[in-house]
Amino acid sequence: MRRFCVLASVVLAIVAMAALPACGGGGGEESTATPVASPTQARPTPSITPSLTAGTPTASAQLTLTIVSISPNPGKIGDQLTITFKTQPGAVIGLQIADPQGTIAVQTTVAAESNGTAVYAQALTGPKGTWTVDGAAAANLQGLLGLQASPTPGPETAKATFEVQ
Repeated sequence: MRRFCVLASVVLAIVAMAALPACGGGGGEESTATPVASPTQARPTPSITPSLTAGTPTASAQLTLTIVSISPNPGKIGDQLTITFKTQPGAVIGLQIADPQGTIAVQTTVAAESNGTAVYAQALTGPKGTWTVDGAAAANLQGLLGLQASPTPGPETAKATFEVQ
């Protein structure tokens, strides 16, 4: 707002100076308008630095991930499975669910809300047995790819199981 006011003041001053000769300014003497020199350099471009919102983790921040709950556990085929994660606000969670034979049934991503909670829900389709949930949290999708290349799991990963009866 201040920049606009200063710019408006400068424009008004230039218009007023240009109008003086037409209004007979200068004490009755004939006055001639003095041409205004054009600038020889372009105005500096303001630097725009992107800032992170309060809910976005930085790529270098150490993230943690916890599987808060899996419900129902045990569940039955046809039940709505809900998995709740806790991590930093804005983090991206890579989620993988494997059936009792180790076949990957779900592979997706979910984003943590501003309170750090992320929820994934889906109907249980079977087969019966012990299923495995693996999760990993990162600041962005590129960070998740880096975690996959890591030889050892860190605090940004979580694992849990649930039963389907």
